[in-house]
Amino acid sequence: MKIRVYVTILTVLLIWGCKDIKPVFEINPREVKTDTIIAGEQRAYHFKIFNRGSKDLIIEDYVAGCECTQINLFRNQKVSSNDSIPLNIIISTKKEEANKLKEVECTFKTNATPTFYNIALKFYIKQGN
Repeated sequence: MKIRVYVTILTVLLIWGCKDIKPVFEINPREVKTDTIIAGEQRAYHFKIFNRGSKDLIIEDYVAGCECTQINLFRNQKVSSNDSIPLNIIISTKKEEANKLKEVECTFKTNATPTFYNIALKFYIKQGN
């Protein structure tokens, strides 16, 4: 009987001790396949940012690797525990960029671990009519 009580107490302590008390940054979709955009047009990519942790996630800052990229998100954006927010990334192309394969990386700085998170968007810019 005493052994059962000790095992139960140890099990509860182990489970409680393993709970993550930090924010956990997750994005969906995780990968974006190579896309084709007609030169001179825009393309919007839609994501959801999830906080899978038990503490508020703060997206402190972000940067896009190209001037052609607009990230629709507020700096210091808060995402509550087990909640999500939409993330829209808009790519604008120029007509003179036709027939190029391009990759744009977006980096997010958060209070989660790891602190920095990257998304890479690959697309081919096709000549329009």
